[in-house]
Amino acid sequence: NNVAVRTDSVLGRKAGDLRVVDHGLAPNELVSVHGVPKVFFAGMPVTPQEISMGESAPDALRMAANAAATADAS
Repeated sequence: NNVAVRTDSVLGRKAGDLRVVDHGLAPNELVSVHGVPKVFFAGMPVTPQEISMGESAPDALRMAANAAATADAS
């Protein structure tokens, strides 16, 4: 339903550059890999965007992270 939900996971062995999730993640569930700091509470609306495995954060997310880091440093 495009809302954030905190889920505890149990990570397993590494498979190359990837990590196996042993428990806590269903095959059809999406995982937030960029923008996690923007999720302030469970149930918060999110706008999922699929990316390829290993793809870096979109430019807009990188710029926002840099701006936040600069503001925190001030």
